[in-house]
Amino acid sequence: MSQLATTQEARRSSGALWKLAAIVCLALAVSEFLLAMHFQRLRVAAESERNIADKFHASFYNSEVWKRTQWPGIPSEQTL
Repeated sequence: MSQLATTQEARRSSGALWKLAAIVCLALAVSEFLLAMHFQRLRVAAESERNIADKFHASFYNSEVWKRTQWPGIPSEQTL
């Protein structure tokens, strides 16, 4: 009888170990997913900032504002 009890106890502890391993793997997968989402958001934000800067630069350059810039009524030159 003691051998049967020992075998059942070993199976239970082995099952608990597998459950723990599954929980750890699941937690690691979830944390990896959350980190990937975080860095995806950062990458999209950086691309948006670059797009905004590029659009501003294009509209500023295409407006040719430097051709009509004056300082106290005197035309001034600006370099790009």
